Amino acid sequence: MGELNDVLRGLRVQESGWYNLGEEIESGWNNLGEEIEELILAYLPVTCSVRVAAVCKRWRKIIMSPTYAALQNRVGVGKRSWFVLFGINELIHTRSQGFAFDPEEGRWNRVRLSRPPDFNRSSLRAMDGILFASSGPCLSKVCYTSETIKWKWKETSSSNSARIAPLVGVIGDTASSSFKLVLAGGIVDGDKDMVEMYDSLTNDWEICGSIPSEFNGGIFTQWLSSAVCREKFHVLDIHSGDTAFLDIRSKLWSRVRTLSLLGVIYCFLVTCNDRLLVAGVCNAVDGECLKIWNVDEATMECMEVTRMPDSLFSLFKDEDEDKETSLKVVGAGGLIYVFSEFHHKGYPVCMCDVAESGHVTWKRLPPLPPPVHRFNMVFCCSTFVKPSVCLGLNA
Repeated sequence: MGELNDVLRGLRVQESGWYNLGEEIESGWNNLGEEIEELILAYLPVTCSVRVAAVCKRWRKIIMSPTYAALQNRVGVGKRSWFVLFGINELIHTRSQGFAFDPEEGRWNRVRLSRPPDFNRSSLRAMDGILFASSGPCLSKVCYTSETIKWKWKETSSSNSARIAPLVGVIGDTASSSFKLVLAGGIVDGDKDMVEMYDSLTNDWEICGSIPSEFNGGIFTQWLSSAVCREKFHVLDIHSGDTAFLDIRSKLWSRVRTLSLLGVIYCFLVTCNDRLLVAGVCNAVDGECLKIWNVDEATMECMEVTRMPDSLFSLFKDEDEDKETSLKVVGAGGLIYVFSEFHHKGYPVCMCDVAESGHVTWKRLPPLPPPVHRFNMVFCCSTFVKPSVCLGLNA
């Protein structure tokens, strides 16, 4: 470690943010060995890693390797999820736009959009870190992308029923060869209570019983929220607080219970640091506010974690609009994002950083980089980004 410390002390960081390496330092780098060199580079923010990959072939090989992203996650860099916003203009496709916020560098990146396979436009959704849509001649397939800032689409085999805008749960990493998708609700015809699970290894679907009747068969999924936490697919009625989960291993549903959330008008399920949380707009003594609660998965009891500062919540207030359709909440890792889908507000986004220690900080993200067009549909998700996926971003 002494040699490593000597090398690190020799690095001079200039105002431009680039490292100036003299001959002596360069010699030190060459003597470090690839493992130590990889560890040093792993502490760079994701988009900074991409820029550094252009310096030399050796660094590019390290940063583009499969082990680099895992190492970044281990040291804490890859654990902060990005917020991705897609605006779709159905009339003029060239006016559709995509934006991705990097929390490490605190700035927006533009995202190039590409059309998915033949799909049903009204079914395009963002959920659980992926974009997906019903596809195929009978809407029985699902096209999806986990690399949301690249729109690299894949398609499943045909399921047992046609669905539009179902709830989707992701178990595992859809960028790998082994993962599962759970679909509930949104069935066009047939058994409207049927829940199905897709296995990527077999490219086949399996029926997993029926969604509890308290959720009205999940036909109208706009009134439901879902999240996957520790191999359980949770479903929540955003108004009543009724909730249940599907155990992915046993493929059995739990009994329906009602969350005890005083004064809640509507709420959403999110995950954060492998914990199940509920974010909801509620009536407090001093007026409407947004709160976040931790949910005990064993007892389903809720404990308040934080309340959004009133100065930030005011960004989403508008007496002339339906908040239930405009205000959304997504989360992954230790970050929760609250945003509005309306253009006249400028699509404001706020971020809640929930540390594992319990410390919570709120902040408003910078405005989207202009120009920002008007959209027919807006989709947002929170996702983890690897350096290899960042190639092609326009800052």
